[in-house]
Amino acid sequence: MLTAVSLIQASLASSDPGMRVGEERPCGQGASVPREWSQSEVWAWLQICRGQPADFDTLLRTRKGSDRHTEDRFDDERRRLGPSFLRTVLTQEPYRTAAPPEGVRIHGAQFYDDVDLRDAVLVRALGIFDSRFLGKLVMNRLRTQTAIAFPGSVFKDSLSMRSMVVGGDLNMTDGVYGEVAMNAVKVAGGVSMTDSVFSGRLSMNGATVSGSLHMRKAEFAEVNLNSVTVGRQVGMSGSTFSKKLDMGNISTGGSVFLNKESTFRDVVLRGSQVGGQVSLSEAVVLGRFDGGSMSIEQDLIMYGARFDRPIELPSVRVAGSIEFGNATLSGLNLLGATIGKALAFGTLGQGSTKWRSYVDESGATQPPMVLLWNATAGALADEAESWPDNVRLFLRDFTYDRLTSLDTRTIGTMGEPRDASWYVAWLALDPLYSFQPYRHLAAVMETYGEDGKAQQILIAGRDRQLTKLDWSSPEKWTSLAFRWLIGYGYGARELWALWWAIPFLLVGGVLAHCRIAEYPKETGESLGFWYSFDMLLPGVWLNERHARVVLKGGVRHYFCFHRLAGFVLLSFVLAGLAGLTD
Repeated sequence: MLTAVSLIQASLASSDPGMRVGEERPCGQGASVPREWSQSEVWAWLQICRGQPADFDTLLRTRKGSDRHTEDRFDDERRRLGPSFLRTVLTQEPYRTAAPPEGVRIHGAQFYDDVDLRDAVLVRALGIFDSRFLGKLVMNRLRTQTAIAFPGSVFKDSLSMRSMVVGGDLNMTDGVYGEVAMNAVKVAGGVSMTDSVFSGRLSMNGATVSGSLHMRKAEFAEVNLNSVTVGRQVGMSGSTFSKKLDMGNISTGGSVFLNKESTFRDVVLRGSQVGGQVSLSEAVVLGRFDGGSMSIEQDLIMYGARFDRPIELPSVRVAGSIEFGNATLSGLNLLGATIGKALAFGTLGQGSTKWRSYVDESGATQPPMVLLWNATAGALADEAESWPDNVRLFLRDFTYDRLTSLDTRTIGTMGEPRDASWYVAWLALDPLYSFQPYRHLAAVMETYGEDGKAQQILIAGRDRQLTKLDWSSPEKWTSLAFRWLIGYGYGARELWALWWAIPFLLVGGVLAHCRIAEYPKETGESLGFWYSFDMLLPGVWLNERHARVVLKGGVRHYFCFHRLAGFVLLSFVLAGLAGLTD
């Protein structure tokens, strides 16, 4: 069996007898190969120079095995490349220009010490495949017009690429990384971290990626993508984040995919600008989700997602819809949100939203809360099951143009709004009374032609207000009068005053007929119900002779009360007609 040195020497001899360590004209470039290079480094360079990958697995006749990250084959010292090898090949003449257009491609190597490429300017692509870096790799401020790739490589220490400029793609797929610093990096193509493991902190604060940022099916600890700019989409589907994911102030022209069974601890998207959609469908968020002041040009989708803590979305602006169909939520803050289309809690067969209690920072169990103060939506879409009794619902100044609260499971089939009693119970989930939610829902009902339901909702709102007033309050008694005399004036309930007037007409008519002694009987007529009716109309006499009637005794006192009652009833009727009760 060939020894380590003899195997490499045999490979060298079989390739070109005119190329030896220390001899002139490596690849015909008129310079000697450095004598301090090992046999492995000489071989690797000659492979690169010929336009071939320096594949140590092919050289040493080994296989990667089922696990690309197996470590046993890296015990072989023949894979070792020194710390200066890469810098010499990439930055020093004649090597940097002697490399062919295919670039520097190395497979299955092990870099046993720190590699320093800071401030380097590359003229060829760099690809390090299925290799190991035992020390640090520093690429700060490196510049290249082409691509850089590390697929399948393992970094035992840190990787630093601060302020690096890459003219092509940056490939970090299927690798294992410790701490990675990519602050202010600029990549003209895309960045891919798919199928990789990041055990340390990944920081891309202030980075610019002209293409897409793919972080799919990967494992991450803490990730900082604050103020990152991405030209296309951000994909994290199927990934796991064991610590905080900070995407605050991120800007992308495409969509952000955090879906397909991704698992997160804390997620920050505050202030992000997204040109497409944001999807967390079937994701799990174990900690805090902060998307305050986000701006999304399409939809925010959370089908089937699970949030173990309340979702924070204050002042969010979504041009499309926010959809929570079949999601499990612990709470939702949409204070001041603007939603162009629907705020959907399950409709058209998507499944209703489910709610669960959560444990706050103090260790106390809290029921789910939905805060919709000052929020605006094009439509409110839900299923009846989306609102269990344990939800605290805060609706003050929440407005929407229409309802799609349709109890139908057939897509494309329009259903009917629910009974008024259901909506009254839904509004009652708000522990802080405000009449505005009742008034607004009634107005929306009227646009559907549901005037009767609208009036029931308005009356329920005023009835609830009554329960909040103290008996010593004048407003309490005024409201009670409006309630029982004219039904708050909703619909044609001003006519209720006629029912109250009938007893007065009957009593007054009987007394007028039997008990009034002095009356100018110019025509021989007698008093009766017509006089009683005339006395109920304050400020006017339909029959002028009634004004000359002389009332005495208890009848006189009664008709004073009779006329006052007419004044009160008429006042309430006019107030109702003028809308002063609303």
